[in-house]
Amino acid sequence: MEISLQSATDNCGADTLEQNGIVSEPPPPPLAEDKVLVSVEVCLKPSSTAQIEDVRSAVEIMLEKRSLSYIDGPVPVPLDNSFLVENVQRICICDTDEWVENHDILLFWQVKPDVHVFQLSEEGSCEELSGDGNL
Repeated sequence: MEISLQSATDNCGADTLEQNGIVSEPPPPPLAEDKVLVSVEVCLKPSSTAQIEDVRSAVEIMLEKRSLSYIDGPVPVPLDNSFLVENVQRICICDTDEWVENHDILLFWQVKPDVHVFQLSEEGSCEELSGDGNL
């Protein structure tokens, strides 16, 4: 038998849901719509074998920890993050021209980084195949 109780508030005043004696917190609120998406390009080193998702996540965490304003240009790879030092050649913030024209400075809490991770081929340019082998 499953018992479900909705309590008004917990000790902190937040809503909780109790099922079979297990208290769970409600999901966090969705991303605020007033945050601005900022493109961040991450170029992997040719020798990197890191998964793209792992690099994307590490860069997002690194950017969240730094208190910086967002303008076009390079972001130094932090030397205290060995994973990024070993795998990332460069990090660059792109396409903020729209806000610069309006003389707006984007601060770290106003943006949501849209991280794009890529790796250049040592063999030069080539055509990229989709997952099913088609161009």
